Amino acid sequence: MSECKVILLDLIYGVQLPLPRGGSNGVGRSMIYKWTEAYNVCLEEIIEVDGEYVHNIVPTLGEILNKRLDYVTDGDNVANRFIGEMCDHRYLRVYLEWKKVYSAERQRVITLTAMLRNLASKVTDSMIQPRKANGDARPRKSEIRRGLNIKDNKAVVQDVSDHVSNLRFQINQFIHHLVHEDGSNILEPIVLNDKEDTPDELREKAQKLRIRSRALASCGIWDKKSFWFPQFFDSRGRIYPATTAGIATNGDDLEASLIEPKYTEKLTEDGYEALLETLRGYSEQDWSVQKMVKHALNPEETKEEWMTAEKPLKYIANAKYLARYMEDSDAELPCFVPLDGRASALQHWSALLRSDAVTKYIGMEEEEPEKDMYEYYRDIVHPHIATEQQWIMEGSIGRKAAKKPVMTFAYGGKLSSTEEYIQKEFRRKATGKELKEVSTVLYDGLKDLLKDITHGFEWVTKVARIISQGRERVYWQTPDGFIASQRKVKPKEVKVKTLLQNGNIFETSYLDYEVTTPYKVGHANALSPNIIHSLDACHLRMVCREMKDRGLPVIFVHDSFATHVNHREELYQIIKEQFVLMYNENVLQNLKDFWEYNYLVDLPEPPELGDYDVSKILDLDLFFT
Repeated sequence: MSECKVILLDLIYGVQLPLPRGGSNGVGRSMIYKWTEAYNVCLEEIIEVDGEYVHNIVPTLGEILNKRLDYVTDGDNVANRFIGEMCDHRYLRVYLEWKKVYSAERQRVITLTAMLRNLASKVTDSMIQPRKANGDARPRKSEIRRGLNIKDNKAVVQDVSDHVSNLRFQINQFIHHLVHEDGSNILEPIVLNDKEDTPDELREKAQKLRIRSRALASCGIWDKKSFWFPQFFDSRGRIYPATTAGIATNGDDLEASLIEPKYTEKLTEDGYEALLETLRGYSEQDWSVQKMVKHALNPEETKEEWMTAEKPLKYIANAKYLARYMEDSDAELPCFVPLDGRASALQHWSALLRSDAVTKYIGMEEEEPEKDMYEYYRDIVHPHIATEQQWIMEGSIGRKAAKKPVMTFAYGGKLSSTEEYIQKEFRRKATGKELKEVSTVLYDGLKDLLKDITHGFEWVTKVARIISQGRERVYWQTPDGFIASQRKVKPKEVKVKTLLQNGNIFETSYLDYEVTTPYKVGHANALSPNIIHSLDACHLRMVCREMKDRGLPVIFVHDSFATHVNHREELYQIIKEQFVLMYNENVLQNLKDFWEYNYLVDLPEPPELGDYDVSKILDLDLFFT
């Protein structure tokens, strides 16, 4: 009996996969052109998700296929077959990764092989680019993704979207020339090693490689052109650029430094000082003005020195502005200075509860101790850790180890999130048992130090269990009128089995969230951090409106606010004033009133407020730095 001939489908980028056997689910029998088109859709998407979980990729691809190709009858099956065949033909590799730090359960992660990684680095067609600036063309209407996308809610954010989107940008020619076409002369090479790198390391490296390639490709697209970034808002009101082009104000050091605002001014004396502040922040070095100018004028000869900066490319970009100013003090320059919140979640919780437990360590008191919040906490927990692990909490290593747990705790982080971080950071230097002990000490110490905030968590958690009863989505109102929301449902497990051309079964299980079964536990865990995110976003919008009224440019990245260096002090004063204005009222009581009125329930009273006076930050110099 002769073997059945395997027909290979010629896909884009030179990929070849076998035509599924007759009667295969999803498309139909021997439909060569349809299977080719469906696989090509999957292939275009798969190069964007290197290092993703199989149980996430299959339903995502399945949904795209169902929406885009009307002849696809079972997108999940087509997607599962595609992943299976790609693995079988060695275009993809599958790794097993622990689902949780101390769990025996593992989950599959796929990474691209060398051939597809090289391909991914060259593809730019699928990138969502900025918009070309045509005179005073108005940005598109605001979009609230996965939230309450109604007229009244859009009205709250429209002026913010307009003002942020109206700032025009261009490619920073100095940085673009410095990194050349592939960045190999300045940027550290990214080498992916399938044999030695862990799945986490491969995922991180692949993402950096993709961002770098996209950024440099986008520079070619937008060279000597003016453009702007469309924005969108999430369900909590946070604002993001609606692009994936590898150049963005909220990107990494390379992505952000490759662009510069077209807005320019001659530097004032205050602006010059703010530029020096910016340079010190990006470098975290005590370099003289003369040395920084030398870096800018001879970047390739001095790169061994300036590349030691904390954010080297942002530093050298601003050093170039400094050099231009020193040559011509009347030059109009696009220098923007960022002001960042100091553990902003803790700042919001302190204001919400009028708690002074840690205010002096987060810029909310006149007294400014030598240690910041993370160093202070590091020194608190250090004596309570077993002697053989105390090195983890010493010096700069200890500050880094303390920082993430403090930040995640303020957003409702659990012991498990602390364990995940400590395990990932130190797994090659200590045993799992030792790191678990360190994590427990860190988390218990935070619960004691931040007990006022813990009372806030506990109240919100109790409320969430009441108001989410029978509801898949919960709403609340921020001080500026935005209706924020979160959706939590109990997902249904879906199993997809596919017979591959080689006779093997490729099976994927995933959780389907397109169901309507409310998940009370999910609401209880998520509401507290999402409220803080929404208040962070509210503060940003209030600052933006005031800046717009004064005709001043702004760039935002979550709790980071930036404007032209000449207006640094004005922005800082606005940040403080709007924060105080937002917390003039009892925000927790307002949330309680909103929920009781809209959900017709009786709720427990919020925690009693402390004695901290939020208005005192108006006279402080280091609330944001």
